[in-house]
Amino acid sequence: MGAKKKKQRKCPDMRELLWDYRRQMGDHYTDSKMAESIGVTLVTVRRYYYGYMPHRDLHWPIARFFAPYTEVAAKVIHEDMKKTWTEWRLQR
Repeated sequence: MGAKKKKQRKCPDMRELLWDYRRQMGDHYTDSKMAESIGVTLVTVRRYYYGYMPHRDLHWPIARFFAPYTEVAAKVIHEDMKKTWTEWRLQR
């Protein structure tokens, strides 16, 4: 019998945040563009939209990906993600 896999917790607030930026990008957005831009697989990007938390090292790349296509500066997107991530971590 294999080792029991730890269930990953989801974060509804991060899910909502990412969906909001995705909607703002409109037709410029594709999962494959995001995956290539931040250096993860397509499956990983899709998991983020189900509520799985992006690793904190990816918050800046994600912010830089969304910023040119939205009215929001990368720094602001990053701060939103950092705040959401921190609140999520404190819930443990």
